[in-house]
Amino acid sequence: MNFMPYEGNEPYIFVSYAHANQEIVTRIIETLHENGYRIWYDSGIMPGDDPFENIAKHLYNSALVIVFLSRRSIQSHYCKSEVNFAFSKSKNLICVVLEEFEMPLGWEMQLQNTQLLFYYKLSEEEFYAKLLGGDNIKKVQKGGKEDDFSRSAAARSLGREEADLLPVTEGAVFIPDDVTEICAGAFEGREDIRRAVLGKNVKKIGERAFANCCSLEKISFGERLAQIGPQAFSRCRALEEVESFSPRFEWLNGRFLIEGGKALIGAFPKCGETECVLPISLRYIEPYAFDGVTGMERLVISEGAVYIGRHAVRECAGLKEITLPYSVRFIAENAFPACTEIKFYGHADSYGERYCRTNGLRFSVQDEIGEELRSE
Repeated sequence: MNFMPYEGNEPYIFVSYAHANQEIVTRIIETLHENGYRIWYDSGIMPGDDPFENIAKHLYNSALVIVFLSRRSIQSHYCKSEVNFAFSKSKNLICVVLEEFEMPLGWEMQLQNTQLLFYYKLSEEEFYAKLLGGDNIKKVQKGGKEDDFSRSAAARSLGREEADLLPVTEGAVFIPDDVTEICAGAFEGREDIRRAVLGKNVKKIGERAFANCCSLEKISFGERLAQIGPQAFSRCRALEEVESFSPRFEWLNGRFLIEGGKALIGAFPKCGETECVLPISLRYIEPYAFDGVTGMERLVISEGAVYIGRHAVRECAGLKEITLPYSVRFIAENAFPACTEIKFYGHADSYGERYCRTNGLRFSVQDEIGEELRSE
């Protein structure tokens, strides 16, 4: 998974699945996560916890349980225990049948009054339409029922062809108020835009929507914005100002956006200083957070960060050092692609040290004041 399990007091989804089906399950729940759904799954990255107590606690506190059924999952003692516990606590269940198989009578009896979605029989569009169409799942999406504007007849998406027709006045482009989504690549590579003003109802900026807009200096968006796609502003090196009216986002020192302690997917690459010290409030560094940053020689990830996503640091010419905190509990594969010449610093016997040793990255142990104690 390329996101951390949800931890908080808002309604969330508990996911039950067999690890043999991880590839297909990952694809589905990452799609849900990208669309604003809060999700908890067993990441297995907290070895100090009692795993059964941890799973039971999160299942008990969940608002909805999605069970992924397959030949392997119905044979899993853990999956069966989770389903039985969910029924005993009267949880709302959605069962996604991943493949065709003969359902044991015991399972069939237990699930007879449960919503079943046959993933293998449906197209992607049909599957997500059915999955997201129920009332129960709407309760676990950021914004919940208040976001009904996107379902109204007036709501629309802005694609590349229509984006090219919008007038640019003195370098500024204005996105109409009836637009709720700026589609992937809608403005990618435009050299004539210096300022983009998003309409008040824009909720989503798609993948690479403004990527490589080399003249873009300022962007403004409203309070409804809830999602920024991967690399949405990648290589916008002139971008220095963000005007945000959304309570979910914060422009921090001209570097990246923060949402609930996250450096967002596709965070902005502007970083003028040679040393970048991330704030202690930052818990999650999402994919492509530092993509193509130039001029930065040292990156310090402060204590408090627990997650570093894939390609979090990529193509950062000039970067020589990265400091990893003891607090980090998950670093994705390829979080630091082509970084074999960069030197990593951190604590002895930490997750960061184990990750670097396993992946052939140069690592040195530091003491509490940053003095190097031992190297590779």
